[in-house]
Amino acid sequence: MSDGIKDGFLSNFLIHKVNMNIDKKGLYIKDAMNQGVQIEIPDESEPKDFYKMEQFEKEVILPDRTKKMCDHLSNLLVKDDHMKKTIIFCVSMDHAGEVAKHLQNKFSYLGNSDYSVRIVSEEKDAMSTLRLFQDPQQDFPVVATTVDLLSTGFDAPTVHNIVFMKPVRSSIVFKQIMGRGSRISKDKNKFWYKVIDYTNATRLIDDWIDGPTEFEPETEKNHFLFGQVIDEDTLEPISNASVALQVSQNEQVQNKSDKEGKFDFSDLPNGRVKIYIKSQKYKPKKLTVQTSEVRDDILIFELAKKTKTRPPIKVKGLNILIEEEIKFEVEVLGKQITLNEYIEYSRDKIIELSESPNNLKNKWKKQETRNILKDQLVHNGIHLDVLSKVLNKTEFDEFDLLANLGFDETLLTRRERVQILSNIHQDYLNNFTEDQIKIIEGLLLKYQENGIDEITKADIFDLYPLPGFINSKNIFGGTENLKKEVIKLQENIYAR
Repeated sequence: MSDGIKDGFLSNFLIHKVNMNIDKKGLYIKDAMNQGVQIEIPDESEPKDFYKMEQFEKEVILPDRTKKMCDHLSNLLVKDDHMKKTIIFCVSMDHAGEVAKHLQNKFSYLGNSDYSVRIVSEEKDAMSTLRLFQDPQQDFPVVATTVDLLSTGFDAPTVHNIVFMKPVRSSIVFKQIMGRGSRISKDKNKFWYKVIDYTNATRLIDDWIDGPTEFEPETEKNHFLFGQVIDEDTLEPISNASVALQVSQNEQVQNKSDKEGKFDFSDLPNGRVKIYIKSQKYKPKKLTVQTSEVRDDILIFELAKKTKTRPPIKVKGLNILIEEEIKFEVEVLGKQITLNEYIEYSRDKIIELSESPNNLKNKWKKQETRNILKDQLVHNGIHLDVLSKVLNKTEFDEFDLLANLGFDETLLTRRERVQILSNIHQDYLNNFTEDQIKIIEGLLLKYQENGIDEITKADIFDLYPLPGFINSKNIFGGTENLKKEVIKLQENIYAR
C-alpha cells in the first residue's frame, strides 16, 4: 500500500478520530435506568446488564448516539466541502437508514431529496443508485450509507470521505473499506481522502500499511478451485451464497454459488488461499484451502443455520458526548504521522527545496519554476491544499503559506496582495489603457478567488467570459504580448 502512495497510484489520507463517552465506558442498563432514560424492550428480548460498543445497533439501539455522530459529521462536511462524495459504513440496514435520514434532513436546504441515500444489497434499486453515486458527472447522491455492499468490488475514485460508524475487527475488511477511497482522481483534483473514525477502526491501520505478508510470492496462475455449498443438517445445496477468495495480499476474487450450490474459480495461483463463504440465513464460514491442478476436484462446504436472534432493545434519552477528538493523523509516503509531525515535516521540506525566502520567491514568481517546486512538494507527500486546511489558512496565498511555515515570513491573503498591487504599484498599472486595465482587473479577480494557477491557465480567456476577455489578445496587440503581460502580472503580485 505504501508503495502505491509513493508511486502516485493511491491517495494519501488524513485521519480524524472521534471517541464518544459511551463507547469507551459501555452501557450499564441499571445506570441508564437511574438516569431516567426510556428503555423499549420487545417481548422476545431480555436485556443484558452491560453492552459494549461492538453490540451497539445490533443488540441495543441507541438513537441519541447515532444523532450525535450525524450532527458531528455534518459539521465536518460543511467545514470541508459538503458536496464531496462520502461513504458511511454502518452496523445494519436499519442503522444505515437512520444515518441517511439524519444527514438528508441536515442538508435538506440544498433542495435535493437524494443528498444522502442508503445503498444496501437488500434493496432492489441498490445497483442503479450505486451507479449514480459512482458517476463522476453526477453531483447527487453525495453521501452513501451502507453495511458492506461497498466494501468490495466497488470503484469510485471521486470518494473523498470514508466514515466508520460500525466496528471493524478484520484487517482484511478494513483494507477493503479503506480501498474505496484510495484511488486518485486527477480530473477532480483528488490526491487525498479523509477517514473519519467513530469506532476505533483505524487501530488496524498499521496492518494495512506495512503489516506482515500472508502470502508467498505470486506463482503462475493455472490452478482451480471447484466447490459446493450445502446445508449442514439437510445436505441440500445452498444457492446464491457469496464466495470470496483472498488469492494474494492485494487481490480478492468473488463468485456466487449456482442453483446446485456449486461455484468455480480458475486462474488461481498454486498454493493455499483463504475462502470466505456467507449466505443470508447461515453463519459465515472462513477457512484456508489448497488450490487444485485439475477442475475435477470438488470441495464441499457445509454451513450451519443461524440461530434465531432476539430483537434489540432501544434506549433513548442518553447524554452522549464527544469525549476526545484526534484530528488529522496523516499518512505521508507510507508512514503514519501526527498533525504536528506533518507540519514539522513540511517545514523541513520547504527549507530543503527552497533554501531561503528570496530563493522561494524567485521560484514562485515564474510559472515554470513554480510548477517544478510544486511537483517536488507533491513527490514528497506535501499537497498545498491539504496543508492549508491542516493549518486552517485556506484564505492565504500558497506562496505566503510556504514562506510563513518555512521561514516565518508575514502571511498575506490573496485579497491583501491585490490591494498592495493596486495601492503601491501604481506605476505598473498606469502603463495600461482603460481596456487593458479591465483585463488586468479580471485576472486579479480570478487570482483573488482561486490563486495564481488560475490566471496562468492556457485557456484562461476562453474559460471565463469576463468583460473584455473575448478581445483580450487584440487589446494587448497579439497573443505573445498578452502572455508577456500575464508573466509581468504574476511577478508584480509577488513583488513584495
